[in-house]
Amino acid sequence: MAADEEKYPQLTLMQAVSGESQSIGAFIEWLGENGMVVCTSKDGLRGAAFFPVLESTEKLLARYFGVDLNAAEVERRAMLAEFSARQGADTPA
Repeated sequence: MAADEEKYPQLTLMQAVSGESQSIGAFIEWLGENGMVVCTSKDGLRGAAFFPVLESTEKLLARYFGVDLNAAEVERRAMLAEFSARQGADTPA
């Protein structure tokens, strides 16, 4: 089901990037399965000390694609409420 872009901009964005997001997420999972993690340094790529990024894959992907996960959750709940209300109206008494 396609999201209404005006009512649900974050869900629309998530839907638009889902294929690319899944590919990147699969790669991040592959890194973990092979003993590697995404790292950062206070001094950027030239730093001497690196430490793992502790953000979840979901949050990393959301940040990369510019998705506000909190707003998306609010939209998801609103969409579900709208769907439920429609289903209730369609049910015979």
